[in-house]
Amino acid sequence: MFLLQSITEVISEYKQMYSIKFTLACGDWNLTPDEWLDRCPSKYDDHYYSLVFKDFMNNNSFIDIWRINNPLLKQFTWIKPNGSSRFIIDLWLLSQEIVNFVTNVSISALDRSLCDQNTEARY
Repeated sequence: MFLLQSITEVISEYKQMYSIKFTLACGDWNLTPDEWLDRCPSKYDDHYYSLVFKDFMNNNSFIDIWRINNPLLKQFTWIKPNGSSRFIIDLWLLSQEIVNFVTNVSISALDRSLCDQNTEARY
């Protein structure tokens, strides 16, 4: 995915230019890291990871802090208006150095009238 490669290049440049240790990338990624766990209904019966997103996380040494703290919980940040589909597409990805500063992690879906993606994530 070209966008993720571009983000990786920018992060790498900034790390070199500014000697940055801490990295945080958050937002609506419009993809699910694990097609089985982060999507409902899923067409898979077991974990099925997005290799593109997994590479992006590995290349940038990112940790999905919510998933680390909730390894098997099926909770979602986007819900189709009729409730037939649910996904986690809104993520906060942290570098290892930031993880120890996080004291609480939760996600929930907001009413669609409050947000374009009906999501809320608190870290």
